[in-house]
Amino acid sequence: MLVHLNRHRPEGIAPGRRVIAPVPATAGLAVVVVLTTKNMGLLVGSDSRGDLLMGAAAVVVVAGAAVALCCRARRPEVHRVIGRQ
Repeated sequence: MLVHLNRHRPEGIAPGRRVIAPVPATAGLAVVVVLTTKNMGLLVGSDSRGDLLMGAAAVVVVAGAAVALCCRARRPEVHRVIGRQ
């Protein structure tokens, strides 16, 4: 978000909101991800299910990144407009 807001510099957004606000938000999200990852077994009721769920999430993230890279390489015009509609 920080990179996006500084690249596009939308009108009406003060520098404090554009630069300062995303930093604690990103830190908060990082804390949530770390705590969720460390306590996944507790959240799903079993360590083995937690490991399986984390493995599945990792596969989904890697597959999504691969699809995005392929789309950017093969069809850059489509990749450029994704999320801007």
